[in-house]
Formats: sequence, C-alpha cells, structure tokens
Amino acid sequence: MATVQLTLSDDESERVKKQAQKEGITAEAWLTAAVRDRLRRRETGLASLDGVRLRDVLPPERRGKRFESEEELQEFWKRCDAMAGPGREPDWEEHLKAINESRSKGLPDV
Repeated sequence: MATVQLTLSDDESERVKKQAQKEGITAEAWLTAAVRDRLRRRETGLASLDGVRLRDVLPPERRGKRFESEEELQEFWKRCDAMAGPGREPDWEEHLKAINESRSKGLPDV
C-alpha cells in the first residue's frame, strides 16, 4: 500500500475535515473515497459536469437524437469528462440557504 501526501489550502483542508466529520469518517477516509470515486468516474466515463446541461455537451447535429451505439455513448461521456472543471460543490448549508431564500422570496414575476 502506498502513502500519498497532498498539499491543500487551509480552506480546502477545513472543507474536507468538515465534510468528513458530517459523514462520520476521518479526513483520510473521505479523501480516499473521493479519489476512488473520481477514478471510477474517469474509467467509466461518468463525469460530473459542474453545472453544464447534458444536452449542451452534444454538438448541434446530435441534439435530440438517440445514441446508436455504445461507442457514441462513450464519446458523449468523454466530452462530459473533458468539461469537468475544478469547481466545487457547495456544502449543504449553502444549498439550504439558497433553498430557504427561494422559499421566502417566492417566484419572480414572469
């Protein structure tokens, strides 16, 4: 088994520790799970899109058409994977704040 040393900013380190604590595991276990998940996604083509709509990943001529083969589907996931950036997922408190603000303000006039 190998040991890997990571350099994280203080903010990143605190976010990892906070999330690990929420999940009831150590920061080391959380990082290990994150690495395994990322590798699995890369190897299987299941990439996160960081807010990009899936239909926007396809070239215009492919939009609205079914995939005809496994190769076409894998190419789609590769495009998605290439678009995945270094963005971060907001933690639950940020999501909850946005949900509650939306509830209190209601829908905007349309």
